Amino acid sequence: MGWIIHRHGVIYAEEYGWDERFVEALVAQIGSDFLRNYNPKKERCWIAEMDGEIVGSVFVTQDSERLQYYGRFWSNRKRGALV
Repeated sequence: MGWIIHRHGVIYAEEYGWDERFVEALVAQIGSDFLRNYNPKKERCWIAEMDGEIVGSVFVTQDSERLQYYGRFWSNRKRGALV
């Protein structure tokens, strides 16, 4: 989770000029909520790799009765958000 928080801070600072402290604090809160409320029967988090390089992360979370998916991928080859 620490790597995901850090990487989001770097990416949003580079791409949007956002203050890393703000972004990292926001993502840290989201990560903390995920860990505190984690339901191993319905939720997951993965770190994605391509050719030995970390290229992103994927979350499947439950919000009430629905499942939600969020993914963020980045590398020198391809960047983008999956929603």
